[in-house]
Amino acid sequence: MHEIVYLSFGNRSAYQTVHFFNAQESYFTFGASEEDPPVLHDVSWREGRGWDGSETYMPRLLLFDLKANIGAMKRVNDMYDPTGAEPISMDVDPYSGAPLETLLARPPIPASSYQDALETAADPSAISPPEAVRTWSDFNRTFFHPRTLQQIPCWQPAGSGTGLGFDGWNLGEEVLVEYEKETSVMEEDFRSFVEECDLLQGFQISADVSDAFSGLSTSFLSHLRDEHPKASMLTFTQYAPRIEGLSADVQAMNESLALQKLEDLSSIVVPLRPGEEWKAGEWSKGMRANFKDLYHTSAILNAHIESATLPFRLRNDPIHLPTVANRLNWRGGNKIASLSGALPLPLPLTADTLRQRMFDFSKWELPSAKEDREDTPFAESNVIRTEMPLAKTQADETLKPLTRLREPLLSRTLVSLPYPLPSSHPAIFPYSTAPLPIFSSLSSSTAPRHIVKHFASLLGSPALRYGVRAGGPGKDDVREAEEALWTVWSGYTDEDDAGEFGLAAESDGEMDEDED
Repeated sequence: MHEIVYLSFGNRSAYQTVHFFNAQESYFTFGASEEDPPVLHDVSWREGRGWDGSETYMPRLLLFDLKANIGAMKRVNDMYDPTGAEPISMDVDPYSGAPLETLLARPPIPASSYQDALETAADPSAISPPEAVRTWSDFNRTFFHPRTLQQIPCWQPAGSGTGLGFDGWNLGEEVLVEYEKETSVMEEDFRSFVEECDLLQGFQISADVSDAFSGLSTSFLSHLRDEHPKASMLTFTQYAPRIEGLSADVQAMNESLALQKLEDLSSIVVPLRPGEEWKAGEWSKGMRANFKDLYHTSAILNAHIESATLPFRLRNDPIHLPTVANRLNWRGGNKIASLSGALPLPLPLTADTLRQRMFDFSKWELPSAKEDREDTPFAESNVIRTEMPLAKTQADETLKPLTRLREPLLSRTLVSLPYPLPSSHPAIFPYSTAPLPIFSSLSSSTAPRHIVKHFASLLGSPALRYGVRAGGPGKDDVREAEEALWTVWSGYTDEDDAGEFGLAAESDGEMDEDED
């Protein structure tokens, strides 16, 4: 079946992950249908049984977040526990030492008006999008398996100033150790999802890297890699803007170590610039999004993550995760990729309009990025989703001016399935509630040299060199991570073989015949 197991770590990742499965849920067709749906749901969803023996169908997902961020959602939904009771077996929180009785005394958080409407509406598709979102559970449309929701109790969001802020790298590692002792999440919940797969395609991961979830996620994925040394892992890293109340050195340590560790552990890692730092332009015309609102920016990011990974889940002619990962990293030392795209995709499709509407979600404004030297492309995996089918030969010819790459390093998937806008999606496209055409791309090139250089330099700075002061490991471990990042950086600066395989010649547009 080529299943995928999904992992989400942290609040920003949870927002994007909930949008992801809301979109997946919208593909379901209920009742008789003459045609099979284009998306093979079993790749991401699993069958089960509820408390009364009824069939359930839920995401194959582990989602980690602080309990303080989860809102009104219960860990065990009504399909598995109609009483709504959630047993507590501890008197004192093992991570922070805070008495649980004080936490249990807090009044329950009421469900959002959107959730109330989902419960009572005869036609859920007719519900208006949420007007005010407190957290991701306010717009969630999906029932989760009891194993899915992993609540980290007592800790508060990073920078909270309460003394219980989920701030630094070391804290994240320590909390996972204690959490595993209490819940056996790796030995039971995670292993259960993996072992029920007939033919595991790989792991798709979204991880916050600016707070203590950097240490927690990399520690979890290190255990995963030990158990599954050959498995494909596609990791999207969610960066935050400057976190108020959190030491800049601590945040820099978190982000720097996460890039090094996740690059080492993952098959492909895709850094994502925080939406708060995006700038409006040609790419955002026709979009009324508030870039300071995580509900909005996570929806935009997810549209491209869900679309760029759609080939993994197609019923016909799928391109599986290992194939895409191997294509992007065919040189062997370029695991860091970029996510870019255009939403909505302007039609009719032309190279000039697509070039104007494209936005790179993995590009930071760094001093070294202002160099005049052009980036050298290595590989691309593009997805074009439209209502009416497009001819691949015509699309390839139309978009030929946009890249020097050719097959097999250039892959284009054309699908007659525009991106859905379920009622949970923010109303950022005022002129449309119908599914939208979209172009999304995962690509590898020399561009990541800038972000790698930036974080390698940070690890070598006096403020971070003695890592314990910034909530990180000791100086020897920091030095080792710095050296590893400089090694990664060198793989993006040697362009001797960048044009030897699947790269069109500058002069005549023909592929180089020497593929050795």
